[in-house]
Amino acid sequence: METPKYRKYETIYMLRPNITEDVIKKTNERIFDIINNKGKLLVVDNWGLRKTAYPVQKQHKAYFFHLTYAGSPGLVADVELQCRIAEDVMKYHSIKIADTVPAEELEKEVEFKATSRTDD
Repeated sequence: METPKYRKYETIYMLRPNITEDVIKKTNERIFDIINNKGKLLVVDNWGLRKTAYPVQKQHKAYFFHLTYAGSPGLVADVELQCRIAEDVMKYHSIKIADTVPAEELEKEVEFKATSRTDD
C-alpha cells in the first residue's frame, strides 16, 4: 500500500497589536483547526509583538505568527480564506516549501513549538 503524500507549506500572518490574548487564541485556534482537519500542523512559531517595516493598515506594530504545515493544495486556499475573513488578521502570506513529502517523514518531523520571541 502506497503511503499518502502531502505538500509542505509555510504561512506567516500578522494580527492587530491592540487585541487581547483571548482574541489571539481564538483566531489561532480557528486557523489551527482548519489545518488539523485537512492536514498536519508541524510547527507553530509565535514571534510576538514586533515593529513592522512599514505601516500596515495604519499600524506600526503587529503580532507575528509563522506556521509550517502539510496537506493538499486546497488546504492553503482554506487557510487564506480564514485569514481573509478574520478581521484581526492584518496581512498574511503562504508559500510552498516542498511538492511531495511522504506521511511517514512528516511523523518524524511533527513538532509543536510555541516559543515567544521578544524584540529588545
